[in-house]
Amino acid sequence: MSEEVQAQDMGKEGTSMEMKSPDAYKYDMDYHRFSSFLGVDRHKRGDQTLAGKVSLIYDWAKEKAGRDDRESIINVVRDYQKGLGVSFSGETLVNYLHRNMRVDMDGSRLKEDAKEVKPVNVSAMVDKKVDPVVKGIEKRVRRKVKREINKSVERALEGILK
Repeated sequence: MSEEVQAQDMGKEGTSMEMKSPDAYKYDMDYHRFSSFLGVDRHKRGDQTLAGKVSLIYDWAKEKAGRDDRESIINVVRDYQKGLGVSFSGETLVNYLHRNMRVDMDGSRLKEDAKEVKPVNVSAMVDKKVDPVVKGIEKRVRRKVKREINKSVERALEGILK
């Protein structure tokens, strides 16, 4: 299949930037439109690393938008860009957004993981293990004190009776 036919086929598949083969993004019009919005130079769009970052930004924005239409995705990225206070474009913008979005995604994942972690009542666990030990020690101390008191009383009685 020629590259031109592949490009036409990929254009019909929809707006997702899923990569079917390692260089499929080169023929994906949505990738090129989104890259153009980000200000990526046409000649640098063939870089696979850069394409991966653009794809991640696109997927992140699509998830945040909750919709798959290009306008919503672009608005999410534009708002995020404004929130970060950046006005540059191109590869620098892609790298900056990629880094910040990774931090955002990692933070979200950590928050989700933190929700699954149940707090442990350490005090209750310690009490459960320590209570029987303490009670055993108290019993031994009471017995020993009783014995010592009984011995003292016996000695005192012996001293009085002599």
